[in-house]
Amino acid sequence: MEFQLNIIWNMIRRADILSGVLLLIDLIVFAGCTREVPLYCNESDLEECRVAVVLPLSDGLGDNWKPCLEICSNNLAKAFCQTGKGVRLVYEWYEEISPDLRQTAATLASRSDIKAVIGGLYSDNALILADALSAQDKPLFTLATTDQLIRGYSKWGNLWAMTETDITQCEVMLSKVMQYGAKSVALLVNGGSAYGDTFVDWFPFQALELGVRNAGVFSCLDNAEEQTRAALATDADYILCALSDIETLEKVLRTYNSTPHTAKLLMSDVAYVSDALTKLGDMVEGIEGICYGADPAS
Repeated sequence: MEFQLNIIWNMIRRADILSGVLLLIDLIVFAGCTREVPLYCNESDLEECRVAVVLPLSDGLGDNWKPCLEICSNNLAKAFCQTGKGVRLVYEWYEEISPDLRQTAATLASRSDIKAVIGGLYSDNALILADALSAQDKPLFTLATTDQLIRGYSKWGNLWAMTETDITQCEVMLSKVMQYGAKSVALLVNGGSAYGDTFVDWFPFQALELGVRNAGVFSCLDNAEEQTRAALATDADYILCALSDIETLEKVLRTYNSTPHTAKLLMSDVAYVSDALTKLGDMVEGIEGICYGADPAS
């Protein structure tokens, strides 16, 4: 290194300042690219931290979640190894779409070896998890978007909501159709669910604020096909679809494709999740909507 610096100094003394500076930059970049960051521990020495994951897993859906969370675990392990202390995440997987979810939530809440829970893709299920876990002050990291979670459980300090609520989502959807030049818009929801209720509560006010005519609110609770036809009959420019499950989405799309209309659909995040493409295939190709997270390919 001393020899290299002497060369640079001699070059500068010969007034070849530009060449000397460029050579110095090259040496710095070369050193920065070849330096290895030492590991202060073996990954196997990290303390195990057991986390329960409660998400839709059947029909191959678990293949969408597991690689992402394994990458998270590996990256955290490597990061902690730079400090010589830390944890390795170890996951236990549970099916969210289960009639035993309430019992699963109670069991996970009572287990001292489970340090946190990730899950609750659907709002009604997330409320079940939040209710059980808040009583034991156990962290819940959820993707659910209903504002009932925030209003009901944020005061306990254990809820980590990874997305904006549906209040924001509804406003974003209305802003989108307004930018498209729509004059009227209807809302099609799963009535009676925590997810749909947020849209029902906020849609009329936000439509009024944005100057878009409210063509009506239609609940798919009893008959999704009939309510879809009723929404199409309003001749609204757009129909916002805030549907809380893939089964209802399928009924709405089949009715929409088989009924004469001029309206366009705009879907909430449920239509964007990989579950929809996995279960419905070509039926969801070409539909438009919004998502609560960045495209994983970005």
